[in-house]
Amino acid sequence: MTLLSYLRSIHRALPTLASTTRNVHVVIGNEACDLDSAVCAIVTGYLLASKSERLVVPMMNIPRSDYPLKTEVQYVFNKSNITEDLLFFLDDLSLSDLHQAKRLKLTLVDHNVVAKCLEPVNDAVVHVVDHHKWEGSFSSPVEKTVEMVGSCATLVGEKLLAEHRELADQTITKLLISTIVTDTVNFSESAKKTTPKDLKVFKELLALLPDAEWSNEFEEIKQAKENVSRMAVCNLLRKDLKVVSTNELTVAISSVPVSLRSLIAMSTFQIDLDLFRQQQQANAVVVMTITSKAEIGGCNKVERGMVIYVETESLRNALLDYLKKFKQPSLELQELYPCPFVNQHPTMHFYIQNNVAASRKVVLPAIRTFMQSYDSSQ
Repeated sequence: MTLLSYLRSIHRALPTLASTTRNVHVVIGNEACDLDSAVCAIVTGYLLASKSERLVVPMMNIPRSDYPLKTEVQYVFNKSNITEDLLFFLDDLSLSDLHQAKRLKLTLVDHNVVAKCLEPVNDAVVHVVDHHKWEGSFSSPVEKTVEMVGSCATLVGEKLLAEHRELADQTITKLLISTIVTDTVNFSESAKKTTPKDLKVFKELLALLPDAEWSNEFEEIKQAKENVSRMAVCNLLRKDLKVVSTNELTVAISSVPVSLRSLIAMSTFQIDLDLFRQQQQANAVVVMTITSKAEIGGCNKVERGMVIYVETESLRNALLDYLKKFKQPSLELQELYPCPFVNQHPTMHFYIQNNVAASRKVVLPAIRTFMQSYDSSQ
């Protein structure tokens, strides 16, 4: 069974699901639904289905209506003939109904803390495949495949090569290689994301496709990801979004593929940023900008920036102080100057982030720790 025939078989099975007692194993990526999450969900689902009698459904952790925002995912999937009608989204299947009927198992890929909307099914998690800092909390023991590599696709590729090599056809191999190259910024030294395991798995996968040219592929995926010129600011902020919540606070952390100065130069930026905060019901919004450009020798130089927007003065001061003093590792934040908004909008702060290796994988757990500490101090 090929990947495409696997996806089609699920669509044939879903209409009869309600009238049967068949158990379902859902493989779901994180709520940002970036390329790593999307590819790992589909490939992991395919590997599980090859050795399971259960119905295994790979799910995108977004509503179907948000899929057009995922430009690089669409680009890579379309090249492999994985069209939108073959995919599954949050609104295609009621996980809570399946869970109440005790028919649901969950595998998390590319994250280890379920999104707030999935907290009611948290105890259905049986396996986690991830490359982020471990923050998960589960009521029952879960199988863990967790390692701080550059891409979750590296861990999925490692399993494919070790246990399912017969399934490593051109489609699967291309999907994983495309993702590893993208996540490591084409193995850029300045991004500091690549580990020896990323390189090892990449080379083993590449050996299955000896004629592939992956530097060109990286540039094409990068262009697709950065194709946001016609995207409204609100949609741009939703393109790659993660939301962290505690009892008292909600912080929206958005990653956008444009430069800091380009972002704040957008005509509706200030208005849309506040509208976005309201839509997310967030106490604070952190926008992380990232761009990369090829330099002489083929290396990719990465640049990062950060916007921090908090209406409440006490929370704003506490969060700014925490992030500036954070040392694990230091973000090396440098106030953007000159910046036309600083005096007009004291609730917004703009920084160049000189430690470009500190991605959202670093910032999100740091903010979660801050929020927990802030809650307990109030």
